[in-house]
Amino acid sequence: MDGAAFCPKCGAQQPHAPVYDEYEYAAFISYRHRSPDKAVAIRLHKALETYRLPSSVAQAYGAKKLGRVFRDQDELPATGSLPTAIREALKHSKSLVVVCSPATPESAWVANEIELFASYHGRDRIFAVLAEGKTRESLPLALQKSVSISGGGSGDLRETYSEPLAADLRSPTAKGFKREALRIVAAIAGCSYDDLRQRDRSRNLRRNLIAVVTSVLVLACFGVAFLQASSHRQEALVAESLQLAAESQQLFSQGDRYEAIETALRALPSSAEDASRPLVPDAQKALEDALEVYPSSSPWRSSYSLTADNSMGYIGNESLLQEKDGQVRGAAELVIDTSGRYFAISDDEGAVNTYDLSTGRKLASCILPDSASPMDGGIYVRKMCAFPDKLVISSPASSGALCCFNPLDGASLWSYENISVAGLFPTGNDDYFGVAAFGSDGSYSVGIVETETGSLIASQSLSDVTLPELGKGLQCAHGSRPGEVFFAIGDTLVRVNVSDGSTSKAKLAYPEAASLACCGNLLVACTVEEYDSAELELHYAVEAFDSTLEKRWEHAATLSSEMVEGDGVATLVMGWPVVREETLSNGAIILRVGRQVLAFDAHTGEIAYEHGFASTVLDVFPMTNTAGSERLLIASVDGTVVMENPESPTRNYDGDDFRLKLEGQLRWARLTTTTDCYVLLAASATKHNRLISYRTDLTNGSSPDHELTLDELIALADEQLSNR
Repeated sequence: MDGAAFCPKCGAQQPHAPVYDEYEYAAFISYRHRSPDKAVAIRLHKALETYRLPSSVAQAYGAKKLGRVFRDQDELPATGSLPTAIREALKHSKSLVVVCSPATPESAWVANEIELFASYHGRDRIFAVLAEGKTRESLPLALQKSVSISGGGSGDLRETYSEPLAADLRSPTAKGFKREALRIVAAIAGCSYDDLRQRDRSRNLRRNLIAVVTSVLVLACFGVAFLQASSHRQEALVAESLQLAAESQQLFSQGDRYEAIETALRALPSSAEDASRPLVPDAQKALEDALEVYPSSSPWRSSYSLTADNSMGYIGNESLLQEKDGQVRGAAELVIDTSGRYFAISDDEGAVNTYDLSTGRKLASCILPDSASPMDGGIYVRKMCAFPDKLVISSPASSGALCCFNPLDGASLWSYENISVAGLFPTGNDDYFGVAAFGSDGSYSVGIVETETGSLIASQSLSDVTLPELGKGLQCAHGSRPGEVFFAIGDTLVRVNVSDGSTSKAKLAYPEAASLACCGNLLVACTVEEYDSAELELHYAVEAFDSTLEKRWEHAATLSSEMVEGDGVATLVMGWPVVREETLSNGAIILRVGRQVLAFDAHTGEIAYEHGFASTVLDVFPMTNTAGSERLLIASVDGTVVMENPESPTRNYDGDDFRLKLEGQLRWARLTTTTDCYVLLAASATKHNRLISYRTDLTNGSSPDHELTLDELIALADEQLSNR
C-alpha cells in the first residue's frame, strides 16, 4: 500500500517507513451511518471531547482533555473529495475507534478505514466499541483476524482469529454508557482503566462532598431567610404555572400539540386533591385548548409535530436545497398508504421511517442493504409505494435494491439486490405495483410485480428508448387496461402493454418530465424546459393524450420559481407543474403550477378554473365539504391553507374562517384524507428536520355534555399521550 508505515495485516513496521507523528485528532471514529451505530458514534464523540482528565492523568498525557475527535459527518467539507479527506484525517489521528454492530462486518467503508489506519500507525491503537449485537458477530473481520509467521522456521504466513475485548456501549443508561466510555478514554490516554475509573470516582466524591458542605453552609447562613421565603412559595408556583401555560399556548399555536399537552400538565397539580401546586385557571385553559375538548372557531386542529434525525430534504420536484457553497443536498420522498393509516418519508441520507398518520407516532425504521446506500454527490431520491400492510422501497444506485417491508415494525418481507430502480408506481390494485429499472445496456425495463411475494408477473424491455441523465425526471402512470403502463422519459412519452409486449411512443413539448397521470380516459403529461439555475422562470406544457397516444389538447405557459431562505440554506421552490389523478366531479383536470391552480375541461382543454396566489402552491386536494359541495384545499409556501370553490370566480369562497396560517414558510406540504378527516402534512422551510400536521373535519366538533373536571382533563391527557 502506497505510503504505508506498517503492514495492515500483521502490524510489522515496513522498511524505510514514513513517520506519521503530527497529530491533529486524538481519535478517528469509524462507523456505519445507520441506526444505532450513528447515534452511538455521536454520543461517544461528545463524551470523548468533553471528558476532563484527572490531574495526575492529565499531567502524564500533557493536556486536560483528550483533544479533537474526528467523525466524518461533522468534519468533512462538502468538496466531493471524501476519500482524500478521510485518508488525511486517518494520518493525523492518534487512535482509531470502531463502532460495531451486526451489520458492521458488511461495510467495506469501515474495513477500508481500519486497513488505512493500520498502515499508517499499526494495529496497537485500534479500539472497538459495541453498539448492538454480540462481539463475535459485530466485529469486522479485520479486527478479529491477524497474520503471523508460523513456527518451525518455515516462514509460512498463517491467519489467526481471536475475539478482542470491546467497550460495551449498548447500555441504555447514562451511567452504564459513561462507565464503558471510560475504557476508550483510558486507551486513548494510555493509562489503566481501573486507575482512571478510581480517580474519576474519587473526583466525583470530592465534588459531591464539596457540594454537600456548600449546601449545609448555605442552609446555615440563610436558614432564617429560607423560612421566611417559604410563605411566598405559592406565589412563585403561580408565576411558574402562568409561564408554563403561556409556553403551552405558544407550542400549540406552532403545531406542537403533544408538547403543549405535556407542558400544560407541568403547570397543573397532579389531581384535584394535590395541594403541592395551586390550580391556576390559565393553566387549565391551556390544557383544554391543547386537548381540543371544546369547539373551536376554526375547523383546523393541530395534530402533532415530529423531529427527524436528519433533514427531510425536499419532496418530489417542488424544491431544490442548496448549501452555502452551492452543493445540492439530498432529496426526500413521502408516500401515504392507500388506507390512510400511515405515511413513510425518507431523509436526505436515504433512511426511511414510517409514522402513524393520525398521531405522528413513529412506527418503524426500514433498513435497506448497503448496496442501496446514497451515491456520492448529486441528488438522491428513494422511490416508494405504500400499501396498507406493505411498503416497497427502491434505490436508483448503480448496485441498488428493491425491498418490501412491514411498515408497522420494519421487518423485511422480501428483497432483491443489484436492481437499479428508476421508478415505482401504483397500479390501482394493492396486490400489484409497477417498476421501471435501468438496464445494464443503457435501456429501460418495465414490469408489473406482485406485492405479496415480489414475483415479476410481466415485463417488457425498452431498448430503443434513450436513457436520460439521472435526475432529469422519469414519470410513471398506470393505464385503465390490465398491464398498460405509461412513462414520460425525458421528452418521450411511452405506452407499454406488458401483457402482449406492444409499445407506442409520442414526442413531448419539453425535455424534462414533471408529472404524469391517467385522468379518466386521458393521459396528461406535464413537462418543463431544461432547468438553468440562473433562471427563476421556466416554460412548461400540459399535454393530454388518449390511450393510443394521440394528442387531444395542449396548454403552454410560464411558471415562476420562488427562493426561500432559512438556517443559512437557500431553498429554490420550483413549483413545477403537477397534475392530479383525481378529477373534479365534472371531469375537469386539476393542475398546480408555480403560484397558480388551474382546472381544464377534459374534452377541450379550455381553462374552467384559474386562481393565482401570492406564493408558490405546494399542493391542491379536491374535497367535499359538510354541505356536500365540491371544494379545493390549497396549501402554499407562505404557510397558508385555503378552501376555494372551483365553480366560483370569488377568491376564498368560504371566507377567512376556514383559512389556516402556519408560522413561517413551508418547504413542502401534502394534503390527504382519512376515513373521518382531511390531513395536512407540512415541513418548515427553516427547520429542515421538522414536520407538522393539522386536520379538519369541516365541523366545529361536538361539545361534551358537561364541563370536564381537572381529573377528567388529566385522564384524557394521559390517554392521548399514551396513544401517541
